[in-house]
Amino acid sequence: MTFINEFASDEDIEEYDLNGIWDKYHPASRGDYYLGQRPAWTIDRERNIFFLPIAEMARESEEASKERKLLWWNGVHVIAVITYAAGTSVNTNDSPYRQVWDLVSLSIPEGLDVPREGLIQILKEALTTYGLLGVYKQVPNTISDFNF
Repeated sequence: MTFINEFASDEDIEEYDLNGIWDKYHPASRGDYYLGQRPAWTIDRERNIFFLPIAEMARESEEASKERKLLWWNGVHVIAVITYAAGTSVNTNDSPYRQVWDLVSLSIPEGLDVPREGLIQILKEALTTYGLLGVYKQVPNTISDFNF
């Protein structure tokens, strides 16, 4: 099985504690779960891994271009900070539409018995499937490239 973009079911929300994850990474919006919508995620059910955008970095200066993503691996939270790199399309009408990513940091908790290279490969798979905005918006003929 591979990653897919979908809305989480009620069962998923409970099983994976998605509301608890929201509160942890969106403290200013604690309890305002997904603005009344279903959580959208990129999930690989066979490997028990999912990928979610989480609270944005500071909205000022160079931090504004950085995005935080959660790679949830069997209950362990791996946080990736990524940013678009040179060569990324600026127009969704581009064909092909290119997303080029730089990895700023990868926070790997102790006790996760997965090599960094394996985590990076999974992150690349998740980002490729996530595309522009996961279940909300995909751009035809998207190419994902990575500088890591």
